[in-house]
Amino acid sequence: MGAHRSRRRPLLVRPSTSSLRRILQSTRASDAIGQPTNVCATSTTVVTDTEWTSASGPYMLTCYVQVSSGATLTIDPGVVVEASGNAGIYVQGTLRAQGTVDAPITFQSTSGNPSRGDWTGLFFDGSEASGSQLSYVTIADAGRTYGADRWGWGWRGGWGGWLCSEPGYAGPSAGGSNGHECVTDAVLLRTASPTFDHVTIRDSQTDGLYAMGDVPPLQLTNDTFVDNSGYAVHLENIASLPVQVGTFAFTGNGGGDYPRPGDSIAINGGVLTSGNAVTATQALTYTLLGYPTIAPEATFSLAPGSVVLAGGNAGLYVRGTLLAQGTADAPITFRSMSGSPGRGDWTGLFFDGPDASGSQLSYVTVQDAGRSYGADRWGWGWRGGWGGWLCSEAGYAGPSAGGSNGHECYTDAVLLRTASPTFDHVTIRDSQTDGLYAAWFILRLEIW
Repeated sequence: MGAHRSRRRPLLVRPSTSSLRRILQSTRASDAIGQPTNVCATSTTVVTDTEWTSASGPYMLTCYVQVSSGATLTIDPGVVVEASGNAGIYVQGTLRAQGTVDAPITFQSTSGNPSRGDWTGLFFDGSEASGSQLSYVTIADAGRTYGADRWGWGWRGGWGGWLCSEPGYAGPSAGGSNGHECVTDAVLLRTASPTFDHVTIRDSQTDGLYAMGDVPPLQLTNDTFVDNSGYAVHLENIASLPVQVGTFAFTGNGGGDYPRPGDSIAINGGVLTSGNAVTATQALTYTLLGYPTIAPEATFSLAPGSVVLAGGNAGLYVRGTLLAQGTADAPITFRSMSGSPGRGDWTGLFFDGPDASGSQLSYVTVQDAGRSYGADRWGWGWRGGWGGWLCSEAGYAGPSAGGSNGHECYTDAVLLRTASPTFDHVTIRDSQTDGLYAAWFILRLEIW
């Protein structure tokens, strides 16, 4: 749990050139309002359209309020919702929490001395929940965890049911256990993509927002993530990236029990499928925790100044188009996520197939890559880094892995297979293996 601290008014943070956030120091958000309404004393399930008004607030949650399919819960501007312990809101229908600049909506801890993880959070589950809309909303002090050990990884079970059969957890779909904890996030999405506009997520014990499974592209604009212990945004599938990536503010995230580069969008893997394009309009940091794939006829465009971090068996597999076009003043960097980087800290970039020839890298640095596997350090033979000839050894999970001749898995900082991207002002350094390796037949290699 995070350190106790005095209660603050609802925090509304809007990215601007002058300030990332504005903290209004005063009494608790609910002090000037009447007696709280205990929602759970009446019913734990919203089955018909329901409105929470400012006149009846603040609203207190001591349970999991479920917004059922077909029902809409509307929360009026200025309403404060307080929760504690195992409480949260589980949305299978529609949640409309649309505040204003002058009357934001706040979800916060009941405690006068709030801590990270004082309550669970908001869970949007299923395609119908994609119709939910949150604007000018602050979600604070959530991300409650359960269990004797504080694991920060594994099957994502916060509300999903994989790690959540420990005593004290009563969330939706709970069941199954591998002996670890239940992990919830301040906002958890499962096959749902609500609209978030001017939403601040802060002081979560875990990630700020976690997209679980095949979540459609996120609909996030002008959103701020502050002082969450995990990642600001964590995606299981690269396909959940917003079509236009921009207008985010990340500050002070990742300082929890398991320090990590929290001021970033973490991506476990998945596939950006054919026909889809993601364009980043803002320089952000991305953390690769697996092998996300850019499929043929899909495009991922990074903004100048972006940083892509990776570690261990992580890398980027490009079968479509990667546009990483930095500038002299705002280069793009692919590097180790370690605070003490070394050669071979991560695998690298693999351009595979003729569609990948449309990729363009300019003013880019690729460093600390070229990870190798296996007991013997061979530097020749069938090239199997990502191609699959030498990569069936334990610990390698890259694309096309399979087959073995008893040697190691061997990757290079940049590996090309029947692909010829354009490289202009590209620096490849501190690789454990080759800087650039062209495997099989390359139509044309354009390096300037």
